[in-house]
Amino acid sequence: MCKAFEETRNETREQTYLVSIRNLMDTLKLTADQAMTALKIPPEDQAKYLAKL
Repeated sequence: MCKAFEETRNETREQTYLVSIRNLMDTLKLTADQAMTALKIPPEDQAKYLAKL
């Protein structure tokens, strides 16, 4: 049960980050890299999000 909760939490966090990145790109006309930096997404995770945009 705990593992399922953790997986759901990680998926929710990922979707939230993707929406936030897209919103910053649209509203503030930032690049994906700039948006991820603004959100303080760790550099080691940025490639994962960039691939999903």
